[in-house]
This record gives sequence, C-alpha cells and structure tokens, in this order.
Amino acid sequence: MKTIVRLLLALVAFLPVRLWAGKQETPKPIVTPAELTSAAAEVPVMRLDFTLPVEKNALESSDALSNRFFNQPEEMRYGSVTSIDWRKKWDLFAKALIDKAANNNLDATSLRRCVTALNYGRIKQTLLIPAAADENEPFYKPGTPDAKIEEEKVKRWEREAKALKERDDHPERYYNDNLAIVPVGAYLAKYSKGTCWVIVCKWEDMVENGPTHLGHIMVWAMDAKTSAVVAYASCD
Repeated sequence: MKTIVRLLLALVAFLPVRLWAGKQETPKPIVTPAELTSAAAEVPVMRLDFTLPVEKNALESSDALSNRFFNQPEEMRYGSVTSIDWRKKWDLFAKALIDKAANNNLDATSLRRCVTALNYGRIKQTLLIPAAADENEPFYKPGTPDAKIEEEKVKRWEREAKALKERDDHPERYYNDNLAIVPVGAYLAKYSKGTCWVIVCKWEDMVENGPTHLGHIMVWAMDAKTSAVVAYASCD
C-alpha cells in the first residue's frame, strides 16, 4: 500500500510539470505567409541590462548566453517555423529586426552589419569539421614503441592544423548546407570592450523526407562596431 501511495504522489507531482512543458512545446503554427508576416513583426528587439563575461573564457561566455537566452518564451514561440524556404524566412525576419531597431532608436546600422556578417549562419562557428581534424587516436597493440606512437601523434596534429588552416582560408567549402537558420531576436547588450548585439536564431538540421520545425537555438554576441563574434552558444 505504501508503495502505491508513493507512486500516486510521484505521478501527481510529475503531472503539472509535464502539462506545463507540453504547453510550451506546442507553439502556435507559423506556416502561412500571413502567419510568417505577423510573427516577424513581433520579433523582440531591445536594449538589455546584460553584460557578457567574455574577458574570462569562451566556455563561461557561452554558458552566460545559454543561461540568459535559451528556453525563453520569446524564442520558443518560433519553434513552429519550418525549414521550407528558410533563406526567404531569414530575409523576412532579419529585415523585421533591423526595422524594429530603427524604430526603437537602437543603432539599426550596426545591427544590419552584424546580421549581414552572419551570412545566413554560414560562419566559423557552424562550419563543418574537416575529416583530417576529426581523427580519433588509433588503437596501438601492446608493445608498440613509444617513439612510434609519439611520431604518429605529431603527424596527426600536423594534419589537423593543416586542415583547419585550409578551412580558415576557404570557409565557403565547409558551409553546412543542411542547416536551416532564422533570426528571431536581437538584444543590444554590453561586454568588456563596449556594446554588442546578441542575435538569437532558431535552427534545425534539414532532413530529406520533408520540412522540419526549427526547434533548436543558436545565439551569437557580436561587437556592435566591428561585427566580430565575441561569444557563441548553441544547443545540440
């Protein structure tokens, strides 16, 4: 009897959480041209009392972005945007962000530069990893001389460095064309060197068997003057 009571109490405690989560996981459809136009007109663009700790380390900066901008109603409502014609949707939403920044006197010129620099999300943070830079350490039979292991390790590092340099020199060869990305929010914030635009995007890997909803999130923080990326975060 005690076991049954505990199970019932656990179910009662668990149920409201699932109901709330389910409510958040089912945003209103954003599919038709009218729905897209309406949704784009409502993108959040504002100044935030938020300072990014980029002077410490990249991981802390990424955590700060994810803690502040992930799983927020402002971005979750756009989870029903689909990957169909996603570049046109990028253009629609990007224009809405820039127009709203202009209307709110929030330096629309710098936001336009930052959005353009994102190149539909085809920049360093989303580039594919070259095969030579993604090698696993091979298995060595017992008794393999340490000198041989070290020699092959050095060669592997050299191949990785060469592959990454080639990617830096020719990033267009490593664009991930399976990514559908749409910007859905822009926030003027601060970091150690001045102001930055935090640009929130929805994304998803496109699949061959049809359109998919943009359920994931990417966030870039970009220097408002130079458009350089100062921090980045993405969910898996």
